[in-house]
Amino acid sequence: MMVLEKVTFHYNETEDRICMLADVVGGEKVVFWFTQRFSRRIGTALCSYCENSGRDSSVVDKPLMLSCQQREAEWANSSSEPVKVENSSRSFFPDRVDLTFSPERVQMRFPLKGGEVAVIPFNQTELRQWLSILYRTFHLAEWSTDTWPDWLKQDGPVNN
Repeated sequence: MMVLEKVTFHYNETEDRICMLADVVGGEKVVFWFTQRFSRRIGTALCSYCENSGRDSSVVDKPLMLSCQQREAEWANSSSEPVKVENSSRSFFPDRVDLTFSPERVQMRFPLKGGEVAVIPFNQTELRQWLSILYRTFHLAEWSTDTWPDWLKQDGPVNN
C-alpha cells in the first residue's frame, strides 16, 4: 500500500487534467492524473461529508458555520515546498476512489493497476485544506465551479 503524505496540485492545460504530485511514505514520488469529471465526483462526495458530519447548531446558520470551519482550516495551512517529481516517477490515472469516513478521519483509497492501492488519510482540517486546493485548481483550469458549495468558496455564504 502506498500512503501519500504530501501532495501538490498542478493544472496541465495540454492534458486538460489536474496533476497531483505526491510524496509517498518511504520517499517515492508519484503522479496522479485526474479528469474534470473524476475531480468533481471526489469534491462532491467530500463536500457532502463535511456538510453532514458537523454538529448542528440552533444559534448559528449551518452554511455560515461550514464557511467558518473552512476558513479556519485554510488559515491553518502552512505553505511548504511543493512536491517535485523526477521524470522517472510513476504516473497513475485512477478511475475510482473509495472513501472511508469516521468522525475523526477520512481516507481516500485509489485502487490502481496490478492490485496496488494508494491511500491519503485526512483529519478534518487536512480534508478541508485539500478541498480548498482542489477548488482553487478548478479556478485555474477555468472549469465550472457552479456545483461547489458556497461555504467552500472564498466569499462564503452571505446570510446570517
